[in-house]
Amino acid sequence: MRTLRDKIVHSWGTLQHREKVIILAGFSVLAATAVYLVFASAWSVRTTLLQEKTALLAEQNWMQEQSTLAGQLLNNCRDNQILALGQNELLDLLATRNLLQTGTISSSGTSYSLQVESADGNNILRFIHQSACQGFILTSVQIDKAESSDHYSGQVEFRHEG
Repeated sequence: MRTLRDKIVHSWGTLQHREKVIILAGFSVLAATAVYLVFASAWSVRTTLLQEKTALLAEQNWMQEQSTLAGQLLNNCRDNQILALGQNELLDLLATRNLLQTGTISSSGTSYSLQVESADGNNILRFIHQSACQGFILTSVQIDKAESSDHYSGQVEFRHEG
Protein backbone atom coordinates (compact mmCIF):
# COMPACT_ATOMS: atom_id res chain seq x y z
CA MET A 1 0.00 0.00 0.00
CA ARG A 2 1.41 3.34 -1.06
CA THR A 3 1.48 6.28 1.31
CA LEU A 4 0.42 9.77 0.38
CA ARG A 5 4.03 10.87 0.31
CA ASP A 6 4.91 8.10 -2.12
CA LYS A 7 2.01 9.07 -4.39
CA ILE A 8 3.13 12.72 -4.40
CA VAL A 9 6.74 11.81 -5.15
CA HIS A 10 5.61 9.47 -7.93
CA SER A 11 3.29 12.13 -9.42
CA TRP A 12 6.05 14.74 -9.22
CA GLY A 13 8.44 12.41 -11.02
CA THR A 14 6.00 11.86 -13.89
CA LEU A 15 5.66 15.60 -14.57
CA GLN A 16 7.60 17.28 -17.36
CA HIS A 17 10.14 19.98 -16.51
CA ARG A 18 7.93 22.88 -17.67
CA GLU A 19 5.02 21.56 -15.54
CA LYS A 20 7.28 21.46 -12.49
CA VAL A 21 8.43 25.04 -13.17
CA ILE A 22 4.82 26.25 -13.49
CA ILE A 23 3.81 24.54 -10.22
CA LEU A 24 6.82 25.99 -8.39
CA ALA A 25 6.15 29.46 -9.83
CA GLY A 26 2.49 29.25 -8.78
CA PHE A 27 3.48 28.14 -5.28
CA SER A 28 5.97 31.03 -5.08
CA VAL A 29 3.31 33.56 -6.13
CA LEU A 30 0.87 32.07 -3.61
CA ALA A 31 3.47 32.24 -0.81
CA ALA A 32 4.43 35.83 -1.71
CA THR A 33 0.76 36.86 -1.74
CA ALA A 34 0.18 35.29 1.68
CA VAL A 35 3.24 37.05 3.13
CA TYR A 36 2.10 40.36 1.60
CA LEU A 37 -1.41 40.03 3.04
CA VAL A 38 -0.07 39.29 6.52
CA PHE A 39 2.34 42.24 6.50
CA ALA A 40 -0.11 44.65 4.84
CA SER A 41 -2.68 43.90 7.52
CA ALA A 42 -0.13 44.33 10.31
CA TRP A 43 1.10 47.62 8.77
CA SER A 44 -2.45 48.95 8.53
CA VAL A 45 -3.12 48.15 12.18
CA ARG A 46 0.18 49.76 13.17
CA THR A 47 -0.65 52.94 11.25
CA THR A 48 -4.09 53.16 12.84
CA LEU A 49 -2.65 52.65 16.32
CA LEU A 50 -0.03 55.36 15.76
CA GLN A 51 -2.75 57.82 14.70
CA GLU A 52 -4.84 56.95 17.74
CA LYS A 53 -1.79 57.34 19.97
CA THR A 54 -1.18 60.84 18.61
CA ALA A 55 -4.80 61.85 19.20
CA LEU A 56 -4.81 60.39 22.71
CA LEU A 57 -1.56 62.16 23.62
CA ALA A 58 -3.02 65.47 22.44
CA GLU A 59 -6.14 64.84 24.52
CA GLN A 60 -4.00 63.93 27.53
CA ASN A 61 -2.06 67.18 27.19
CA TRP A 62 -5.29 69.18 27.01
CA MET A 63 -6.64 67.40 30.09
CA GLN A 64 -3.45 68.13 32.02
CA GLU A 65 -3.76 71.79 31.08
CA GLN A 66 -7.36 71.78 32.31
CA SER A 67 -6.47 70.09 35.60
CA THR A 68 -5.12 73.36 36.99
CA LEU A 69 -8.44 75.03 36.29
CA ALA A 70 -10.34 72.13 37.82
CA GLY A 71 -8.31 72.54 40.99
CA GLN A 72 -9.29 76.20 41.13
CA LEU A 73 -12.96 75.33 40.79
CA LEU A 74 -13.09 73.19 43.93
CA ASN A 75 -15.33 74.60 46.64
CA ASN A 76 -15.15 78.23 45.65
CA CYS A 77 -18.88 78.82 45.20
CA ARG A 78 -19.77 82.10 46.75
CA ASP A 79 -23.28 82.84 47.82
CA ASN A 80 -24.11 84.44 44.49
CA GLN A 81 -27.48 82.92 43.73
CA ILE A 82 -29.62 84.95 41.35
CA LEU A 83 -33.14 84.29 42.59
CA ALA A 84 -35.13 86.72 40.44
CA LEU A 85 -34.71 84.77 37.18
CA GLY A 86 -36.27 81.60 35.83
CA GLN A 87 -34.03 78.59 35.27
CA ASN A 88 -33.82 79.04 31.46
CA GLU A 89 -32.98 82.73 31.82
CA LEU A 90 -30.43 81.94 34.53
CA LEU A 91 -28.63 79.42 32.31
CA ASP A 92 -28.67 81.90 29.43
CA LEU A 93 -27.25 84.65 31.69
CA LEU A 94 -24.47 82.39 32.97
CA ALA A 95 -23.62 81.34 29.40
CA THR A 96 -23.47 84.99 28.30
CA ARG A 97 -21.24 85.90 31.26
CA ASN A 98 -18.81 83.18 30.18
CA LEU A 99 -18.73 84.35 26.55
CA LEU A 100 -20.57 81.30 25.25
CA GLN A 101 -22.80 81.17 22.25
CA THR A 102 -25.86 79.10 23.08
CA GLY A 103 -28.51 77.39 21.06
CA THR A 104 -32.03 76.93 22.29
CA ILE A 105 -32.28 75.82 25.89
CA SER A 106 -34.66 72.90 26.03
CA SER A 107 -36.24 71.91 29.30
CA SER A 108 -38.55 69.20 30.49
CA GLY A 109 -39.54 69.34 34.12
CA THR A 110 -36.33 69.83 36.09
CA SER A 111 -34.00 68.78 33.22
CA TYR A 112 -32.28 71.34 31.01
CA SER A 113 -30.22 70.78 27.88
CA LEU A 114 -28.31 73.26 25.76
CA GLN A 115 -25.66 73.50 23.07
CA VAL A 116 -22.74 75.81 23.81
CA GLU A 117 -19.87 77.08 21.67
CA SER A 118 -16.76 79.02 22.61
CA ALA A 119 -13.30 79.90 21.43
CA ASP A 120 -11.97 78.76 24.82
CA GLY A 121 -12.76 75.43 26.44
CA ASN A 122 -12.19 76.98 29.88
CA ASN A 123 -15.24 79.19 29.36
CA ILE A 124 -17.40 76.09 29.06
CA LEU A 125 -15.90 74.65 32.25
CA ARG A 126 -16.48 77.94 34.12
CA PHE A 127 -20.08 77.94 32.90
CA ILE A 128 -20.60 74.42 34.25
CA HIS A 129 -19.05 75.42 37.58
CA GLN A 130 -21.15 78.57 37.92
CA SER A 131 -24.26 76.60 37.01
CA ALA A 132 -23.44 74.14 39.80
CA CYS A 133 -23.19 77.08 42.20
CA GLN A 134 -26.73 78.05 41.18
CA GLY A 135 -28.15 74.65 42.08
CA PHE A 136 -27.87 72.91 38.72
CA ILE A 137 -26.58 69.34 38.87
CA LEU A 138 -24.58 68.28 35.83
CA THR A 139 -26.01 65.07 34.37
CA SER A 140 -24.17 64.95 31.04
CA VAL A 141 -21.50 66.88 29.21
CA GLN A 142 -19.71 66.42 25.92
CA ILE A 143 -17.12 68.94 24.77
CA ASP A 144 -15.50 68.62 21.35
CA LYS A 145 -12.68 70.64 19.84
CA ALA A 146 -12.78 71.46 16.13
CA GLU A 147 -9.75 69.97 14.38
CA SER A 148 -9.21 72.97 12.13
CA SER A 149 -9.34 75.68 14.82
CA ASP A 150 -9.40 76.41 18.52
CA HIS A 151 -13.18 76.28 18.64
CA TYR A 152 -15.02 74.22 21.22
CA SER A 153 -18.61 73.05 21.11
CA GLY A 154 -20.50 71.06 23.63
CA GLN A 155 -23.77 69.57 24.74
CA VAL A 156 -24.51 70.20 28.43
CA GLU A 157 -27.39 68.72 30.40
CA PHE A 158 -28.40 69.74 33.91
CA ARG A 159 -30.99 68.84 36.48
CA HIS A 160 -32.16 71.51 38.91
CA GLU A 161 -33.34 70.74 42.36
CA GLY A 162 -34.58 73.48 44.56
